[in-house]
Amino acid sequence: MVPMNSQKTVLINVLIFAAIIVGFLVVNFFTSEPAPKILSFESAGLQVPLKPLNGDLSKTTSLKDFRGQSLLIHFWASWCEACASDQKAIDQIVNSYHGHSSVKIIGIAGSDTVKAIDQSGLIKNSAYPQFLEETGNLALALGVKSLPQTLLIDAKGRVVMQIPRPFDAHQVDLLETRMNAMTENRVPAFALETSLGKTLNETSLDNKVWVADFIFTSCPDMCPMLTSKMHVLQEEHKNDDRFKLVSITVDPDTDTPEVLRAYQKKFKVDSDQWYFLRGNIKAIENLLVNGFKLGTVDQPELHSGKFILVDQSSKISGYYDAESSESFGKLKTEITKLLK
Repeated sequence: MVPMNSQKTVLINVLIFAAIIVGFLVVNFFTSEPAPKILSFESAGLQVPLKPLNGDLSKTTSLKDFRGQSLLIHFWASWCEACASDQKAIDQIVNSYHGHSSVKIIGIAGSDTVKAIDQSGLIKNSAYPQFLEETGNLALALGVKSLPQTLLIDAKGRVVMQIPRPFDAHQVDLLETRMNAMTENRVPAFALETSLGKTLNETSLDNKVWVADFIFTSCPDMCPMLTSKMHVLQEEHKNDDRFKLVSITVDPDTDTPEVLRAYQKKFKVDSDQWYFLRGNIKAIENLLVNGFKLGTVDQPELHSGKFILVDQSSKISGYYDAESSESFGKLKTEITKLLK
């Protein structure tokens, strides 16, 4: 027979253990964040025309054109009394980064007019691009039901933070922390056509080490040299499914799938390991400038002599000069290190 005191001790220990488990579950339930919402940039709701308020109003764009970029979107309106303080807060964030952040910051005025915006003076000296969405439908498509409201979206289209009210100091700090975490040098989302007519996106290269370059098949000098050296890398890592090569044409109008296949045949390309990609020139420029940081929007390095090495976590590991034997040697060494 178990002594009475021992029974009480066991019961107390059981109750304490149960309380700890319940407490853990309750805390975890109330403090864990839900899975981030993922945007579909191809949906009609995200293709509502946006008029540039600090540019030519006739040249509309849409949120789809920002696909593959990390975005901070601030929704506001001239008739919103609480929006003025948020404009100043985001201007402060923009100025603190001085262009060093990879997060694109834009403002969208919804259910508004150009005349009312001009009269409000809210964006007279705005430090970031501002757009007008006259219907308010884009805000609704993104679940924005009150103003001001701010969404932080990563390059994969995931809404990682949503602030449904005016900023306070804590939220500004949290927002900057999240933005800092997103400025790591990672390849953004993309979807391009292979020479075989299939779609290749960034997830196809998850957990792979890969090297990218930008070429065009009619290039008489640099591009054949780049392609020859890519062929060397192909032969050194033949049949290693952990390693891939990606060549992206900057002349997609000329470089049709048929033209690319003929070019691949000339350089003895293994299509299972080495992809030749093409697509809309704007998408390619976005990938080149915002993804691989080669040049600026105004002056992208479309004819670059660089190899870009990407690691298994889709982070850019380094840039290597194709014309330098020493640099190419370092590239081969780093590939081997990453694969190990």
